Amino acid sequence: MKNEWRKIVDVHPSILYKEDIEKLIDILVSTRKGEEVRLEVNLTNNDQTINVSSYKELMEYASGIITDKCSITVRIWDEANNISSGVTITMHHNYINYQVHSLEEEWFLGKIRQLDRFFAQRKPWYSRIYWIKYIFPLFVAFGFLLSFKAYELNKQTTLFYSLLYTLTTLVLSIIDSKSNLFPYVKLRLIQRKRISITYQLLGLLLGILTLLVAIIGLFK
Repeated sequence: MKNEWRKIVDVHPSILYKEDIEKLIDILVSTRKGEEVRLEVNLTNNDQTINVSSYKELMEYASGIITDKCSITVRIWDEANNISSGVTITMHHNYINYQVHSLEEEWFLGKIRQLDRFFAQRKPWYSRIYWIKYIFPLFVAFGFLLSFKAYELNKQTTLFYSLLYTLTTLVLSIIDSKSNLFPYVKLRLIQRKRISITYQLLGLLLGILTLLVAIIGLFK
């Protein structure tokens, strides 16, 4: 009886570009002499489903696509034509996980280390504060209360900043409702753009700044 190692690993938010997918596929399809590997990539773009078996085909049929639904499966056959190992990575709009299985413990543990290192290097800046998206409605409600209080005290400047804060958080909340502000996963089959600051960060900074100004004005 053969022992089999198997594990499902949940992954933090990750944003991937085409060079990242190329690297990921290289990690998955690396084999030893005598082994056969088969790759399957299933990608959904709106109502279109794309199925390919290589990175070259992926670039041929899906280049330029931005999506949050993708699965990548690799199966490895040994010299005796038995499935010895495999990996399935599932990316959806609100989660990423991968399942690894192998008859060899060394391969099993090594692949987990490789994948953990890969995803750790592709965290978005907001990965540590991803929870903040769930309390946007509270931020909006707080802004309305702050605006009402400023109006009640006849503090026009504070009222302006309170309304600006409310509008900012409301817009951020609406944008995030479509997973466009703090996406858990985005697969962008385009070249990575080197941007030092993002619209998400600008929106948060504006919201925080206007909130501070409104609170200070309220207590003056």
